[in-house]
Amino acid sequence: MTENTPLVLKSLIKYVIIILVGSLFGMPYIFVLMKLFPDPNHILYVQLHSIPTYLSYFIKIATTVLLLIDGYKHKIRFKYLIALTGFFIPMLGVIVYALLFLNN
Repeated sequence: MTENTPLVLKSLIKYVIIILVGSLFGMPYIFVLMKLFPDPNHILYVQLHSIPTYLSYFIKIATTVLLLIDGYKHKIRFKYLIALTGFFIPMLGVIVYALLFLNN
């Protein structure tokens, strides 16, 4: 273990919580929505069904911005690689961030 390990763990916990909250919100929300609206052609059902998609986009954008901020704060090289991977697959971005942080 290096001297940077507690610092990187403190940073990683923030991202893991954000990603887990988004994952835990998605499936129960869709299940409850299907129980409330048995007819999937209802206009309110269609509008409410898109909320997990917007939440997913928000989590991707928030994770990307936070990874960039932490990349600049810790002076990590390849910040844009972290941001690019963090936008498409947020957990992969967190892993790349941790590896580059420990390599720094």
